Amino acid sequence: LRGMGRAYVVAWPTRLKDGRGYEWEVPLVRPEALPPVPQGLLERIRKELSRKSTGGWESEEEVLRDPQGARSLLEGMAERLRETPEGSRHDTLYRYAHTAGGLGVHGVEPKEAVEILAEAAMEAGLEPKEAYRTARDGVEAGRKKPLKRVRVKKDPLKRVVDLAKERAELWRDPNGETWATWRRGKEVVHARLESSSFQQFLYNALFEKEGDAPSQNTFRNALPILKEMASEGRCYPVAPRLGWADGRVYLNLGDGKNVVEVDHQGWRLIPPDRAPIRFVGSVVPLPVPEEGGPEDVRDFLDFLPLRDGGDRALILGFLLGAFNPPGWDGTEYPLLLLSGEPGAGKSTAASILKAVVDPEAAALKSLPTTERDLAVILNRSHLTVFDNVGKVSSGLYDAFCRASTGGVLEVRKLYTDGEVVTLEVQRPVILTALSLGGIPNDLADRLIPLELRRLEAKERVLDDELWDAFRALHPRLLGALLNGVSLALRERKKVAREFYGNLPRLQRWATWAEAGAPVLGLKRGEILEAFKRVQNRLSREAVESDPVAQAFLRLTERWAPGEEHTFSGKELMEQLNRYGARLFSPRGVASAVNRMGKDLRVAGVTVEAKRSAVTNTNVYVVRKEA
Repeated sequence: LRGMGRAYVVAWPTRLKDGRGYEWEVPLVRPEALPPVPQGLLERIRKELSRKSTGGWESEEEVLRDPQGARSLLEGMAERLRETPEGSRHDTLYRYAHTAGGLGVHGVEPKEAVEILAEAAMEAGLEPKEAYRTARDGVEAGRKKPLKRVRVKKDPLKRVVDLAKERAELWRDPNGETWATWRRGKEVVHARLESSSFQQFLYNALFEKEGDAPSQNTFRNALPILKEMASEGRCYPVAPRLGWADGRVYLNLGDGKNVVEVDHQGWRLIPPDRAPIRFVGSVVPLPVPEEGGPEDVRDFLDFLPLRDGGDRALILGFLLGAFNPPGWDGTEYPLLLLSGEPGAGKSTAASILKAVVDPEAAALKSLPTTERDLAVILNRSHLTVFDNVGKVSSGLYDAFCRASTGGVLEVRKLYTDGEVVTLEVQRPVILTALSLGGIPNDLADRLIPLELRRLEAKERVLDDELWDAFRALHPRLLGALLNGVSLALRERKKVAREFYGNLPRLQRWATWAEAGAPVLGLKRGEILEAFKRVQNRLSREAVESDPVAQAFLRLTERWAPGEEHTFSGKELMEQLNRYGARLFSPRGVASAVNRMGKDLRVAGVTVEAKRSAVTNTNVYVVRKEA
């Protein structure tokens, strides 16, 4: 460009207010053929790199950052100089030579620069003497002002993706959720890719590296790419507190330093990065376990207002079961219900039991109203306590059954168009309530109901004193329970064979708990016997409150032990209605028999449904047991 008698290189044709300005003197040329940018502009702008012909991306280096790039720039100036028209050859040569002198710090030799540029100027028509003198003067002046290295940013999306690959491990869990793992000082952090913590990590890392941070839009655009990369990465099981792998149980102590590994030989402390489990979420630390025994277990049970030895055995059975990781080898968890009158210490007892396994700042939670909310709460921790439970909906009863024996809940992810997230709902649960009537049979089979006794005034202690005593005992209690877990790993198959035919509906829980019980000071079979007693009590309570069950008892009241009679569906309905059953069809009889059959057997009445070969209809054999 030529303007007002002086030669300048500018970014765009510009006009002054009076109309004067710059005009094109020669036709437009390719960008790579343009003369070099003046140093002042070079220091103020960041030029975006072009894509490679392969479709990849240039490295984060300006061409001036390596000798080869500087040499290419020198050759480009020489080529442009050869085409310079008469009248501007001297000025152009000087400016190019000045720039070439500034390239000395990037590997361009001054003598070589003078030779190349002077020869190019002579080809353009300058006299040799003038060409060499001007080139030398320009190079010498340029050497006094070396060109600075210029960092050129890559595409923002590429910057985010490359930084995530460089600073974090991208991986997936068995449910297909995508995660990232990185270090924060000495702490290892795991977070979902869409989480705010991962986004903040990328912001901080990019700002630390480049003094800049990506926009929200850049992060959103990078997220699908990162998720795809994580989906192709390694698969790790995840858990908040307790997990399993290769036949071993892993307990997250939550201190960032130790994980407990338990196998059939015992337990030991290992660093978190050696555990094949990715422990996710924030948990309150457990104490480092110490060797403990039955005497520590007895001291702990004295903290709780339990009524008898059966209740103590069931508490230990529940705790042993809570140390069995979800999803492993058919894990089952009984639902622990702590009831009792006001002042029985239900909430305190539940808080202590939770603190043994999975301490949490907000230990007591209110029961949600939807299955989705329940699943979300259960997923956040290993053991959950719902305090002061009143009425429970049928949907939540079903959800508690899944929490006991395993299941998942698929729900639509919020703020998405149909994207589904899978929530695991198998976790140990404790409920506290004054009473919980109308429990469905499916849940009753999975329930440990314990009625706590009211503490006498002389037995009461201050909360601070109670918790101080518990904290002092906790390391040894934890060690004793881990010994029980190790014994359960070693003995559970043997115990399953020993008690085959005498196991409750929660067979795997009963087997696990019985296998680990002896190291806690219990006799083999003590937990099973106590569980059978509370289950029979639930059955008797169900029979007492059900009009159909009461009608069966009245119907068989005068029968001799072992006496039995066969009824059609209609006949049995009529007989039961005589005693207040209020059934309206034979189908109602079938439903009542299915619902109350187990409870009636406990009460001494067996009802068996058969198909009559004569009438091809259902008949019922009712028998009074001895």
